[in-house]
Amino acid sequence: MIVHGSNGFNLEANISGVHKRSTDQWEEGKYISAACHSFDEVINATNKTEYTFLSPIKNSISKKGYESKFNTDDLVSFFQRNEAQTIALGGITPESISEMKPIGFSGVALCGAIWEANDPINELKKAINECQE
Repeated sequence: MIVHGSNGFNLEANISGVHKRSTDQWEEGKYISAACHSFDEVINATNKTEYTFLSPIKNSISKKGYESKFNTDDLVSFFQRNEAQTIALGGITPESISEMKPIGFSGVALCGAIWEANDPINELKKAINECQE
């Protein structure tokens, strides 16, 4: 089990780790991932976690008005200089998955594309197929 935020959990409990926001206070413990919204946050969280999420990479689908501040050239440059294991999040669709690996992302996370789809199961299947190519 991975817990989102420690929320009073004893980090010595039998959990795999904790997912944190990069802006949270970090106690000693085992952290799996962190949610980041800037390159600086990724850099600060990288040595404390196994991987980070960076968002929004594209304009959010589920959070209307939450727009990306990233451009492809800056992302590519960042990943050329940093070996952060980072998951692309925010506005990712099955159609945009193939764009993410050449940029330098380790993987993708889809939320709104599936949640907001007319046929969420089909959208998930499309995403899985794209990831396997």
